[in-house]
Amino acid sequence: MARSFVNKGLINYLSYISQKYEVEAIKLFNSLIDARKNGTAKIGPLGIECRSQTPDHAIFMITSPAGFVAQLRVENEMLKTSRKNDFDMPENSLRRIRKLDPDRNNGKDRLFKIKDLHSGMKGVKVKARVVSKSTVQKVFSRYTYSLLHFVRAAISDDTGSISLMLWNDQTDKINIGDTIAIENGYVKNFRGEKQLGIGKNGKIIVEGLAPITSLTTA
Repeated sequence: MARSFVNKGLINYLSYISQKYEVEAIKLFNSLIDARKNGTAKIGPLGIECRSQTPDHAIFMITSPAGFVAQLRVENEMLKTSRKNDFDMPENSLRRIRKLDPDRNNGKDRLFKIKDLHSGMKGVKVKARVVSKSTVQKVFSRYTYSLLHFVRAAISDDTGSISLMLWNDQTDKINIGDTIAIENGYVKNFRGEKQLGIGKNGKIIVEGLAPITSLTTA
């Protein structure tokens, strides 16, 4: 008999969320199944909304009373049944998952690989190479009623790549080919794309140059 599809990365990330918000991981997973069927579901402090479905997968948004937590793409093959055994992890595995929580150490003690970045993470530290950079573009902020400048860059390490959004004075501080370290970054999904941004108190360190303190963005 063929083995059913299991996304171990998703299992680990759901276990991470369950540890952080003190809910059972298998119940969190089953809530995804309920949300796919009913549109929404709730478990503990978390609300789950099925944003869209295709014949192959479903997109879920998880929120807490404090706001956005994560947006997940889950293959329908994995959502066919409850997977209690997949979440029966030994305590040493759960301890490793708890260490993934950047809010516990403000991202200062761990250098994340790009493959480990998930939407909703905050306070992360990443080191990567700039592989592309757009021209400066402009957008009007409806929050500050001012014109903002931004560029979209792509950075990569040995595990993958991600878009990096830079605003105002940040836009001319990096160049293609630079190796940079980002501290206090955050990850979000925008129009289906995973993006890395710089936190309010974050900074970009370009090799050989002084840290560049970030600006608050729209």
